[in-house]
Amino acid sequence: MIEKIIIPIAVLAFVFYYFNCQRNPKKSFVCIYVTKKFTRLQIGFLLMLLFFFLLFQSLFVFGLLVVFSAVLNTYQNRLGIPFDISPSLVLMILISMKLGFWFGLAYLILGYFIPSVLVGGFDYITFMFVSLAGVVCFLASLPIPLSTLYFGVILILFQSIFAFIIASMSADPKNIFSVFLGFVMNIMYFSFLNEIIHKILS
Repeated sequence: MIEKIIIPIAVLAFVFYYFNCQRNPKKSFVCIYVTKKFTRLQIGFLLMLLFFFLLFQSLFVFGLLVVFSAVLNTYQNRLGIPFDISPSLVLMILISMKLGFWFGLAYLILGYFIPSVLVGGFDYITFMFVSLAGVVCFLASLPIPLSTLYFGVILILFQSIFAFIIASMSADPKNIFSVFLGFVMNIMYFSFLNEIIHKILS
């Protein structure tokens, strides 16, 4: 893949430029900025990340997706947004399809469940939604002879139907509306992220 070539070259070029600037710190304004902004320890950490990326690209990307989702869901809950606008469900489905059930489950727990509970609290509705997501995660990991796009849309529809049933148990009408909004947004997320995530996790 092209990023396996471009990313290492870009990182190594930056490292070379950094050490060249250290030998000639007054060469240019950029050199002065780079040598002041970055330490040798940070450069070493950058090289370690590059090494990890080259050897374990899927794990590296998985970790980034978990951190991204955890931050996004924490921020979303702190703002008190009544609807889930994150692509967590779609990313969980794609991760389960590509890496398997346990990776999908780990993403669900670390990227969605823990941040949501720590900030937004926990009740029986949350438990039922997370349990439903676990079922979807398991189904997504199965080797179904369908294209990922069709299978993903079916899983999103499956989740939305049962999410509507769960939301109907709540007295808050916003929960029902959030199911319809979530269905539309998840279809859009999936159509956009499907090929991208599959290529990155290849």
